Amino acid sequence: MVKAAEAVARVEQWLDDPELRVQPEFAARAADGWYVPYNAAAYLDGTDVGKGLFPAPTVFVPDDGGTITMAADVMTPSPRAPVTLWEEVADPELDPALLHGRQVPVKAIRHWEAVTGTGQRTGEVKPNPAYTVSPVWRGFPARHTAAGKLLDYLNADWISVAQFAECLAMTEVVVPVDDGESPALRGVDDRYEVAVCTSTGTIPAGVTRWRRMLAGHLLRPEAPVGFVLDPGRALSYSLPARYVRAVPLPPPGEPVEEVAAEASPEVLALAERLTADFGIEAPGLLRRHLTAVAGWARNTGYELSIDEAKSYLTGYAVRFSNLRGIRRNRGPSWPADLEANGLTTHYDHFGAPSPVPWTFGKFDPRNTPPGTFAWHRLVGAFAGFAAGEALVSGDGLGPLTRQLLRHTESVLRGLPQVPRTFDIPPGFPPPASPSSWLAVALGDDREAEPALSPLLLPLAAITAAGAEVAGMSQDYPKAIARDMAGTLTESTATALDALDSLDALIDVLWELLKPGDYALPVYVHLRTFARDERPGIGELARTVLELRDDRDTDDRAQIETIGDGHTPLSLLGRALFAAGKRHYDAEAAFDAAAGDPLVSALTGALLGARGGIPGLPRRAVAAVGRIGLVENVASDAFWNFTRFGVRREPSARHDWERQRYPRG
Repeated sequence: MVKAAEAVARVEQWLDDPELRVQPEFAARAADGWYVPYNAAAYLDGTDVGKGLFPAPTVFVPDDGGTITMAADVMTPSPRAPVTLWEEVADPELDPALLHGRQVPVKAIRHWEAVTGTGQRTGEVKPNPAYTVSPVWRGFPARHTAAGKLLDYLNADWISVAQFAECLAMTEVVVPVDDGESPALRGVDDRYEVAVCTSTGTIPAGVTRWRRMLAGHLLRPEAPVGFVLDPGRALSYSLPARYVRAVPLPPPGEPVEEVAAEASPEVLALAERLTADFGIEAPGLLRRHLTAVAGWARNTGYELSIDEAKSYLTGYAVRFSNLRGIRRNRGPSWPADLEANGLTTHYDHFGAPSPVPWTFGKFDPRNTPPGTFAWHRLVGAFAGFAAGEALVSGDGLGPLTRQLLRHTESVLRGLPQVPRTFDIPPGFPPPASPSSWLAVALGDDREAEPALSPLLLPLAAITAAGAEVAGMSQDYPKAIARDMAGTLTESTATALDALDSLDALIDVLWELLKPGDYALPVYVHLRTFARDERPGIGELARTVLELRDDRDTDDRAQIETIGDGHTPLSLLGRALFAAGKRHYDAEAAFDAAAGDPLVSALTGALLGARGGIPGLPRRAVAAVGRIGLVENVASDAFWNFTRFGVRREPSARHDWERQRYPRG
């Protein structure tokens, strides 16, 4: 029979929260265990009685060492009386197996459900006041490895640092190795940290070899070290040696040696074959180039798979061979199936197809340093817009996307690469040119397209803010979008609604498009709007946030309650809801937005801005059909306005400004 002190000790370990305290003086004996209550420490101390939990939560500790469960709110139940137990319902993001036998953390329990002694559920639910929001729901990236999930549990305050250290020692990590076959050590003051990664996707650029092993196998009692997880990433975490010095070590085991896709035998063999097949005279050229672009991808937070490396390598070899042929007065020869050969269609200054290797949206093929915005985020926003429309309309490159591309061309032709002032120049936007490369590539079908929606303008307008000059802010693209919108409608109220929508969408895109391998989710930015007392965007943001908090309610039912689904503010609100509630699952976000092409397109733009093209469902990107054209225009906008883009290439600038995007 378990003693009261032992039962109390088990509950203290189970709680593992300094803000909660067991009340051992009220522990009550049952036939097969103990009932032990707890409450807020501040309440028991008398320092903050408002934090008291009423009725006091009580747990049942069985004598047989089984799982601790919530018990009925009875301090001294009779052993003969029917007892109701409370079965814990943990957050679905928690994987108990990763805790290596530890109890489910109290802060990871969403609620308890009442179960009778005979195992029948009564339907009664008791909320857990100690529950904290799960990591992915609150905005951390969805992890697919045990180490990554453990780090998220720590970030969500589900487990303590000490518990994290103990669990990590028993968990597989990826350890980059240097040329000397040793794990990378980083000096921190007077101590050392071993660089480990939670997945191969967080391996630093330039590293092509690593070992898979249990983190505990890196520990040595005679040379205590700490860990730095995912070094160089926005969500990197440093675990000091004092937390890992005394953790139990795992059983002995051998590490597994691995290499990056660009260094894999089959990819290197393909590089050799392509070099021979295309008569590339520089030995090792393809291998060196692939290593470089794989590093560029890692710098933006992505890794190339073996299939992607092979696809890009093939497309690059074809393109390289054709460019060399042009220099030798030989016309280009393109394969019939571009996609199967790693190519996508861009267009030259006259609108003729000019295939380029497809980068999967994972890296800028020119490796341009990011400016106000990141290339992969801007391209992702355009691709997401096109994908969202295509999923609903089934029209490939739909009319909304075609208008977006034309508006972007107007921004490129009508605004200076580096504005001297933030005033909109006279004559903007310039009249459309039926002979521009984009008009030729799109075809002349304007009359078949719907009327302008003002919500198409923010994404086109914000590209001009890529010019890094003193004083640049959201106000510049807002002025551009408003100028392009002109007279929106005869109704003043509707006009104000549209202007609020333009401003709000630009504010959100401004945050999402910033450089970095991690961006905060949409709903976080809505909190700023929620403080706005105006009836328009402030009320909308509060509505969206309230709906988002109702986590388990059907998304489609909720989205239909946001406005009338016709005004710009209502349409934007629905997109903000879809991308804000399901920011961690692009498929679910698109499902929520399904029904209206514009809502789906805006949802896609928000998802793509945050996660890039790799963050979009593959089926959605494939639905666009002419994704190369969308990426072409978005890349042009990025290179035109960013500091290290076209204006740093004098040899290309003349043709760019005279032929591709002539002024006026």
